[in-house]
Amino acid sequence: MKTIIGSATPGFGGGVNFHSTQNPFQRTGPNRVIEKIVLSEWLVYYRIDLPGVSRADMFVDRNQSDKSVIVRNKLPRSNPNGIPDYETVVDLDCDCCRVNYISPFEEGAEDGVLRFILGMDIEREYRGGLAYHQRVYNTDPNDRFYNRDMILPHPFVLAFNEQQYAYEFDKVNAGINAGVATVRLNMPGVPADDFELEILEDRVTVRGVAPQRHHDSGGRTYEAVAAWLESRDGAPTAVNVERQASHGVMRLIIRPAA
Repeated sequence: MKTIIGSATPGFGGGVNFHSTQNPFQRTGPNRVIEKIVLSEWLVYYRIDLPGVSRADMFVDRNQSDKSVIVRNKLPRSNPNGIPDYETVVDLDCDCCRVNYISPFEEGAEDGVLRFILGMDIEREYRGGLAYHQRVYNTDPNDRFYNRDMILPHPFVLAFNEQQYAYEFDKVNAGINAGVATVRLNMPGVPADDFELEILEDRVTVRGVAPQRHHDSGGRTYEAVAAWLESRDGAPTAVNVERQASHGVMRLIIRPAA
């Protein structure tokens, strides 16, 4: 009997598709979709995970009030390749400042991560100095929101669909390709050449290393069981795997060997 390929179902509890504010595949490093760090009194650094989006398709600009920054995909928003529609607004969270400029980083942007420095200048007098800005802007690594055992959709995906989640599994049940499985794994920040694929007797595993870039608080490592393998007649499992990695996403086509 051919090898049977099954969903790995990562995360906590039932279901097939997952994403989270803490990526379910991440093993080490800052575990947040968005990270913000105060560099100086008037400069703030942002890292925002947008897996599946190329640098050419990332859009970041200030809004008309100069009080926030909008981040999204460039038009057209409907993508035939299944890339999700992302959109979020980064607020200054204070009344004293306005956005002066935005300086995106090119290095690492092709790995599904947008990084930029936001420059501010004062619009009106305020109290508190730099300590006030640090309290408002710095991401707290101990915030319970980013460390709880709860699987959540990607917070910046607009429409509810499978692209909200870090894991997607589909298998053909009939026809000439019956038994063939396709898998998508989001591991933002991992360069296309730094994914590692391992095929064992009972599983297909993907690992990745996302290096620390620019002002990130640290690098990140990922590990995920992409699919489980089973042979009901006791024979060794055997599969052929095609892989395609781009923009912080690994896609696999797993076929039972003849």
